[in-house]
Amino acid sequence: MRTTILTSCSFAFALCLTACGGGAPPPAGPAPTAAPAEKPATDAQRKLAHFVTADGMNGFTLDRSSTPIKLQVDGEKDIFELTQREHRDQRGELLGYHLVDPTNVVRITIGTSGAISFHKGKDELPASADKDAAPLGAPTIAGPPVEKVAPPAPYEKFAAELKAVSVRVKQPDMRPQDAADLAKLEAAFAKADASMFVRYKKPGADGWVARSQAVPDQFSGIGYGGGDFSTDDEEAKRHKGLMQNGVRQIGVSSPERDQGNHILNRRTDDKRDELADGTPGLVWEVDGSRVVFVTLDGGRYLVDLNQGSAKSVPIERGAGPEAGWPAPLQDTYADITYVSSLAKAGAIPEAKSTELEAIDREWNGCVAKAWKPKRIQQNVNFRAEAINVHKGCSKVLDKHARTLLSFIENRKAARRALHDKAVARVREVGANK
Repeated sequence: MRTTILTSCSFAFALCLTACGGGAPPPAGPAPTAAPAEKPATDAQRKLAHFVTADGMNGFTLDRSSTPIKLQVDGEKDIFELTQREHRDQRGELLGYHLVDPTNVVRITIGTSGAISFHKGKDELPASADKDAAPLGAPTIAGPPVEKVAPPAPYEKFAAELKAVSVRVKQPDMRPQDAADLAKLEAAFAKADASMFVRYKKPGADGWVARSQAVPDQFSGIGYGGGDFSTDDEEAKRHKGLMQNGVRQIGVSSPERDQGNHILNRRTDDKRDELADGTPGLVWEVDGSRVVFVTLDGGRYLVDLNQGSAKSVPIERGAGPEAGWPAPLQDTYADITYVSSLAKAGAIPEAKSTELEAIDREWNGCVAKAWKPKRIQQNVNFRAEAINVHKGCSKVLDKHARTLLSFIENRKAARRALHDKAVARVREVGANK
């Protein structure tokens, strides 16, 4: 009996140990593994990788895993520091980012789509990551991008010298439009010192010559267009005074127009608006390479100091010896655009322009009235009729020619008087050496 009780207790004790978690632990299962890293959706999301261009010709390591961004091109020892800049279109929309090296050259472009491209010379080559890479060391070419400063153009130093002796700098009360006002010009010449006088040097065949411009661009005057029919050369030659000043007068009209028929003036073929070589004068103002040059007789010209392939600069200091000066009043051309421009700039009374405008309207009324009956007729030879229409209004053409010629001759007289005073000033300050 005693033996049986012990055996039962032992069994119960074993059951108790099992129930209470005692004894040896169950065998261990396999250890859990970490989830695999997701592959980046775009190449740009790889902060550190080796890339190869689509044609397989260029490889590089791009390291954006730390600051600064670094680049090493396959086969090269140098490691470049790169600076990131936004790349936007003209509307301001973000296109991506440029990675720029210290010489201010774009080396890598990262698009907003996640694409990577490699810049080589003028080419932008698509690239993609092909393998992992070790972090790059310290940059051997480091620093922020430094913009390359282009060397100054040959004319720039001389332009600065001319600007310093220009009328607008030496006489700051003068305005741009005052270069068209003969009274203002007289005052400017009277105060000019020897350092301010210059002379024009006509460039060679590969340069750009100086041309006449009555007023600054913002004061441009009236301009008329053409018509279906116009008066001929024989009509223009009747106005000899205008022809002698390089002005060809033309009357134009159209059969169907009640408005828009005009009297036009054009330059004759033998008269040019180019400035003659050796002409003395003053620099009125300088804007970049453009010089406003005023002659001793009040002509206003634009001179371009940047002559392209031509090495010479078309202005020299000093008025130069008088023996080398060309005759004054080189260009005496005038038309409604010239006259109205001067009026708009305040250089002449407004009445000079309005008088010509009134005569132009008179011409329009005359030819429109003559054309009106022809509109309802059939089988009209309009070309032949135009001759008769224009001939019937020739008195208006004569009136316009007399008015314009009177303006030209009066301005020429004023310019001659200005020239004499300016020459006296050149001699007084000794600028005619």
